[in-house]
Amino acid sequence: MVDVETTGLDAARNEIIELAMVPFTYGLDGKVFRVGEAFTALRQPSENIPESITTITGITDQMVAGKVIDPADVEAFIAPAALVIAQNASFDWRFLERFCAGFVTKSWACSMTQIA
Repeated sequence: MVDVETTGLDAARNEIIELAMVPFTYGLDGKVFRVGEAFTALRQPSENIPESITTITGITDQMVAGKVIDPADVEAFIAPAALVIAQNASFDWRFLERFCAGFVTKSWACSMTQIA
């Protein structure tokens, strides 16, 4: 399961400022058997975070100052995943595939529209 916070809605222009992921194992009936250790990280964008984004996310320029998310760390974390699930997958995947090549080869599902 993944979630991103970004500096805006345009994946070609805006940037990820927070990435949160949690691995889990589940059965065909949807029952969750195991939840692994979460990955959470902040990232300083190339420009200041718009005030409207801080209002929505609570993330400030001070919180992300000097923070970096290493795409290699992200790729290693997602390597065992058979499926990537996001609450609004059509939004998240556009940012994540641009940020880390490992997401390009993953299957995606949306918890809003595809998963009960």
